[in-house]
Amino acid sequence: ALAAAAASAAAMGGHGLGGDGGGDGMGGGGHVMSLGALLTRFLNFYGREFDVRRHGLSITRDDCVFELGPDFFDPGASLSPMIEDPLEERRNVARSCFGIAQVQWLFSNKLTELEVRGTSEAQHENVDILRTVLLH
Repeated sequence: ALAAAAASAAAMGGHGLGGDGGGDGMGGGGHVMSLGALLTRFLNFYGREFDVRRHGLSITRDDCVFELGPDFFDPGASLSPMIEDPLEERRNVARSCFGIAQVQWLFSNKLTELEVRGTSEAQHENVDILRTVLLH
């Protein structure tokens, strides 16, 4: 499931993920991206770049990430991501979700840990950097 989510995140190249925007999980140059590259792009986008107050997600629009207009904003509602229902446009299937700020903090924190620890531990043989970061 993580690989599929990371692949969908990498396919959104026009949104700071650095993919080619073709939706095929390829990076520039036509090579298939590694799971590590997909994971880091996923964590960066959803942990650092995605703003739930300004962006929504959709699988039916040409652009997976779209700008929320004023008609999407409800000042009395709790902060939740806008994930558009593929069967009923403009209906938010994530309206009852809460804790998105904590999820984004976790994604950002794990990416920072991966960036810092990954660099130093990559010099040692037989070290599973991803496992080390995700289990701590």
